[in-house]
Amino acid sequence: MIQHISHHLYRGRKNTELNEIYFSMGFYTFALSLIMVFIPIYFYSLGYALREILSYYIFVYSFLAIGVVLAGWLVTRFGAKHIIALSLPITAISFVLLLTLGTYHWPIWIIAFLYGISQAFYWVAYHDDFSKAKHRKAAGKEVGRMHVFTAVAGAFGPIIGGFVGQAMGLPFMMGITAFLLIIAVVPLFKTSEITKRRPIQKENFDIKKNWKDIVSYGGLGVETTASGIIWPLFVFILVGNFVKVGSITTIALLVMIAVTVYVGKMTDKYEKRKVLRAGGIINFVGCSLRTLATSLNLAYIISILSSTAFIFINIPFVSEYYLRADEEPRIEYIMSMEVGINLMRVLGFSMLFISTFFLNTKMVLVLGFALGAAGVLLSMNIGKSSRKEKAKIKVQREVARAGA
Repeated sequence: MIQHISHHLYRGRKNTELNEIYFSMGFYTFALSLIMVFIPIYFYSLGYALREILSYYIFVYSFLAIGVVLAGWLVTRFGAKHIIALSLPITAISFVLLLTLGTYHWPIWIIAFLYGISQAFYWVAYHDDFSKAKHRKAAGKEVGRMHVFTAVAGAFGPIIGGFVGQAMGLPFMMGITAFLLIIAVVPLFKTSEITKRRPIQKENFDIKKNWKDIVSYGGLGVETTASGIIWPLFVFILVGNFVKVGSITTIALLVMIAVTVYVGKMTDKYEKRKVLRAGGIINFVGCSLRTLATSLNLAYIISILSSTAFIFINIPFVSEYYLRADEEPRIEYIMSMEVGINLMRVLGFSMLFISTFFLNTKMVLVLGFALGAAGVLLSMNIGKSSRKEKAKIKVQREVARAGA
């Protein structure tokens, strides 16, 4: 699989930059995959109540939404690669505080602040960098390759993290993650950073025109948090074992790899919105099935189905996202999308937080799955990119303004 992917990596400056992003994201994904699914479980094992765990994520996504504005300003002045490089040690520091939480009892909002700000820096810069490096006519295929890289890199992380966490404790895994995050910056600087400074011009971005994009991206964000945060905690409460939680995630990712390249090619070949809508319906069913998990075997089956279904909506959605970024003022579009997705996540976790006063733990988590399924339906409504000549002219004019 790796040889197949490497065979198709292009040459030339723009394609070299794509390769840098692939490998950097691979390191980053592997580092986070070792621990991310276990963070809510870690809080739970330390004796934190579900309400406190949910409040941590409310803090994270609130700080992330606020940090997006600063991140956009920094990217326009120092370049995407430098802001990614800045984000990684901040993320590492947040994990150091997490691994010592049981000893020093840090206020969770401080950890949430560092992690949220670092993620704002990373994702705004990453989206800016990838949207410039990708090729318009091959966006689906290139997004598919990115998914393969991240899936291959992250597939074995959860089960490795589960074994090590079970044997040596999750704080040890957090220390390894913090170290690996620093390495992730190395592939980015094979080529130099080209930065064209320009002010952020909010008046150039028409929020009335793009509100469907923002809401749909927010819906996708609600689904990913249901999959990446609520589901692992639900499975842990069901099976009570780090290794089993990690193995469920790893097996689901391995199956997902098998269909990712195919979906990427299909996204470029067929109408993206048809693939997106079909994927949305399939993914809605997958999200809804999570409520039926009553045993380890069912958890395996549901994880495989929902992870595979997610690819059918995520690749066409992200492809459309980057094509839309070409047609709008790029950094303003990305900032608005990132603020929107994180405010939707804050709303989702706030609803779950309020529900803890009325529902038991299991029903709160089931409500989380329902919100994820609703988010999938919202994500199907992203605006359609234009391939007409006037769109190309608009992009060219924006580039000219940026270079002025």
